Amino acid sequence: MSKGNKKKNSRDMIRGRLRTIQLIVVLVFFALLFRIAYLNVAKGAEYTKKVLTVSKRTTIPARRGDIVDRNGTRLAVSELKYYIVLDLQNLCYEVNGTEEVNGVEKTVKNYPYVEPTKAALKKYFGIEPEVIDIVIKQAEKKKASDIEEARKQNENTTNITLNRGFDFSQDFSGGYLQELSAKEQEIISKAPKYITYDQMNKYKAYLKSVDALEKKKNEKSATGLFKYSDSERKKIDAEIKDVENTRGVIFNSSYARNYPYKTLASGILGYMSRTEEDSELKGSEGLEKEYQSELVGSDGQEYQQINGDYSKDKVIHPATDGSNVVSTIDVGAQSIVEKYVKKFNEEHKNEVRTGTGSKGTGVIVMDPRTGEIIAGTSYPNFDCNDYNDVSAYYTKAQQIAMNKVDLQFEDKTKAKSTANKKLKTDKADLKALKAEKNASNEAAIKTLEETIKLDETNLEDIQNQIYGMDRNRDGFADKGIALFKINMWRNMLVNFDYEPGSTEKPLTMAMGFESGKLKGTEKYYCGGYLQVGDHKIYCDNKDGHGWETVKEALQNSCNVALMQIGFQIGPNIMSKYQSIFGFGQYTGVDLPESNKGVLLSLDELRKDKASLATNSFGQNFNVTMIQMAAAQCSIINGGNYYKPHVVKEIQNSDGSIKKEITPTLVRKTVSEETSDILKNYMRNAVINGTGKAANIKNYAVGGKTGTAEMWTKHDSNVQERDKQSYVISFAGYAPQDNPEVLIYTVINQPNVGEQANSGLAVELSANIMKELFPYLGITKTKAANQQNKISSEPQVAEAER
Repeated sequence: MSKGNKKKNSRDMIRGRLRTIQLIVVLVFFALLFRIAYLNVAKGAEYTKKVLTVSKRTTIPARRGDIVDRNGTRLAVSELKYYIVLDLQNLCYEVNGTEEVNGVEKTVKNYPYVEPTKAALKKYFGIEPEVIDIVIKQAEKKKASDIEEARKQNENTTNITLNRGFDFSQDFSGGYLQELSAKEQEIISKAPKYITYDQMNKYKAYLKSVDALEKKKNEKSATGLFKYSDSERKKIDAEIKDVENTRGVIFNSSYARNYPYKTLASGILGYMSRTEEDSELKGSEGLEKEYQSELVGSDGQEYQQINGDYSKDKVIHPATDGSNVVSTIDVGAQSIVEKYVKKFNEEHKNEVRTGTGSKGTGVIVMDPRTGEIIAGTSYPNFDCNDYNDVSAYYTKAQQIAMNKVDLQFEDKTKAKSTANKKLKTDKADLKALKAEKNASNEAAIKTLEETIKLDETNLEDIQNQIYGMDRNRDGFADKGIALFKINMWRNMLVNFDYEPGSTEKPLTMAMGFESGKLKGTEKYYCGGYLQVGDHKIYCDNKDGHGWETVKEALQNSCNVALMQIGFQIGPNIMSKYQSIFGFGQYTGVDLPESNKGVLLSLDELRKDKASLATNSFGQNFNVTMIQMAAAQCSIINGGNYYKPHVVKEIQNSDGSIKKEITPTLVRKTVSEETSDILKNYMRNAVINGTGKAANIKNYAVGGKTGTAEMWTKHDSNVQERDKQSYVISFAGYAPQDNPEVLIYTVINQPNVGEQANSGLAVELSANIMKELFPYLGITKTKAANQQNKISSEPQVAEAER
């Protein structure tokens, strides 16, 4: 075969294959068309229904459970509220127009929707136009900042727009307010967080009024002429344009948390807030946080189900409301306690230093028979509905001054971080240069060593400035608002740790009786101090008490006698019973942010005799109020340590019981015999000793006072005891024979000239007792003439010890 024929046959073969491929492609194409047509006819409705179903889905919010007191009084409740969200992108949409300048038309941008919307918001909701101006200005500042930051990072800025939604119910608070001037804050503070259902409906009717206005404009009289004049019809046109240009207002609804009693039990209840990391509204502090999972419930869903004939059925999966929390708190008792705590702090406000009557005042009212907390307050407190509000404590001018300190503090903290990084870098460079062991590096090493010295000096200077600012935050001008808020939100009952002072003395004696080291017949001599190694440790009475019995030692609150008892007991027993009484460990109370205090180890007590001595009268270790209250309850109730708790029941939303929290006996601390002895001593301390002010009419009260020096740091960062700053306290109970209630009061640095005066704590406790005991129905003494009588001191058999 010739070469020409071979080439011809090869071309024919290729053409044949191409035709075959073309035919296959055409057949596949027609097959796909047929399939699409089939699906459209046979399945189109089904798929359309699925798409529409998804697009119509909405969330039904669950109602957060209530928190109630022991009698069912609502302390925290969720109510359905309506609020506005501004769609700023829609509201501030730019429309290009023209404007003649010097005979030349120029393109200009305008915002046609802002002014009509402002007018409508003012008319229907009372929102001042200046509020919207501030919102837009802040959004534009944020946008400009985001663009600048994106440019620094070489990122695309075209997608950066105004903050899409501004929530009236949440965004006018916290950090947002701090970015505004004082005048702007005042304007913003008057804007309503929530609106009524009626207001919302009237506004919606206004938006739908265009058709009615059009009909009105075109209405004609019997003669066929327009009913309204041209000027009137122009006004109607302007109204129509205003309605059409009113936009960017979205209505939303959710359950808002309300605290009917505002500040009452704020430290125990907590509040609701959104964190920067999580936009979800959650419980912060208190029971709101501790029982978040019980209270929150689960949201439901609502969507449109599209039927085959395109009719719509509404499908609803209802929300599951949160559970209700029944607390052990009694609103009446809580109100009594808070009334007298507030009165004390008001009476001593600005007495010695600018500010409240104390750095902190806490009171726990506890049932020693169950561990239930009947009342508990921590002052300064806050309004749970507006947890950022400090107006009860500081004027606007003072708050502005305090905010400036916060900014300075923040700047110094950033400077410290920068200085730290530089020091670390320079040290790393020095280490690398030295590792090379090159003679030519010596000059550079010397220079770098000098630089590091300067780095360290600079860092120390910044640290001292920060410490100085923090240390001197007593007066409003030197105290940051952020620091005050942290103190205000802090629940002093569980997370303030301090040296308990002499309220520890009954517990030390209990250790002695339980271990058999103390008989009750001993006598101790107090000459005003005791020499312990290199330390001369003083009694409160520096002239001395002379010879004392064990009972008299508690009556006189004698440190010297207690130190001698501490030495009798020894470090092993001291350490063992501190643990038995719950110190240095969590109590398990159902409140968040609990502190476990600070306790010396057994080795430390063994090595340092002075620590053993000071531990015996309540110094050189730290406790929390809830720890001390639970321990005190155990030594007056026969030795039963109950787990302290604030909740007694969890209920389903329909009121049925979901979980019952019964009293939990954790352990036995002391015997009934020891308990009787200590009650006898504590009753005597109220009648004849430091707690006399608590010896109130018709009630047999026992108790013990406490005074402890605070620790402070000097500029050298060396800790020393501050002879001018004290924590004072009083633990009291009634009745004597079978205690029904314990009241423990702690005052941190009272605003008085002489802080080391536990009588202030006794007086505050007594004022509370006088009103609280009748309210709670505490058992009275059998006869008025027995008021000052004490039962004979229980005898302790030698064999039992």
